[in-house]
Amino acid sequence: MRLFRFISGRFQAGLILGMLLLICFQSGAQKRKKTFASDVRELEMVRDWYKKLPVSMNIRVEQMTIPAGLGADSVTSDLELAYGRNEFYMKSGAVEQLINDSVQVVINNDARMIRIFPASVSYTAKLSSFFGQGPFADSMYKEMKNRYDLIRNQDSAGLRELKLISKTRVPNTAFYKEVITILYRPEDYQPVRSEQVKQVLLPLDETEYKLLSDEPACKNRLLMLKGDSGTGYFLVKEERTVYSVRIIKRLETEIPVRLSDRVTRNDDGSYSAVAKYADYLVSIEN
Repeated sequence: MRLFRFISGRFQAGLILGMLLLICFQSGAQKRKKTFASDVRELEMVRDWYKKLPVSMNIRVEQMTIPAGLGADSVTSDLELAYGRNEFYMKSGAVEQLINDSVQVVINNDARMIRIFPASVSYTAKLSSFFGQGPFADSMYKEMKNRYDLIRNQDSAGLRELKLISKTRVPNTAFYKEVITILYRPEDYQPVRSEQVKQVLLPLDETEYKLLSDEPACKNRLLMLKGDSGTGYFLVKEERTVYSVRIIKRLETEIPVRLSDRVTRNDDGSYSAVAKYADYLVSIEN
């Protein structure tokens, strides 16, 4: 789950005439600072849903591009995730994955195959990496004042929306480089939906540029920039990823599927499938 850098709101001040207007401006600035601090704290509370283990989630991930036809136009995946203190479980379709400090086990139920890989990085390190990157990364907070505006929209249908808008735009366009939207329940900060929209400059040759000029989906997305080395042609591609949290809950015990539910480790260090998966082919990968 990749989603979110958290930043302060930027405001513009008009010409200040006289001491009264100066006092009003200072008061407004203090209020904005308080609002910003409050919003950041709420985002931290949303993030905490992912950090208090064990936790299980059912998430739909939708990835799409605009214009379509560039790479994967639209991909939708339903993921079951469970983060325990010592193990991780994920299921997508017929494929399951289990990770602990020593091994990664991939189960393909359609192919009736179990593949076992040595863990190059401990589960603890992987967990730290997961929570140290993407939407809820600790490091993201440090960058927020310089990189994003933070906007709170009016609560609607019992949900609250915070939007993070990058302060920079794609050169010579009106497109913000990145916009992150987080939707959650204000009463308990439970995440509901997050969306990350990134605008990426793709270089084109002149022939590609001319061909795409006739495409309605490319309107306002084509750039022709002249420089010392000649003319450059570019397309602004939108990459949109939506995370819809269908279920998220903290568990009183460990995660529902454990490594021992699929394989057992033998005395000689090899692995065997448990009885329920006895007809699965087990392979050890180095």
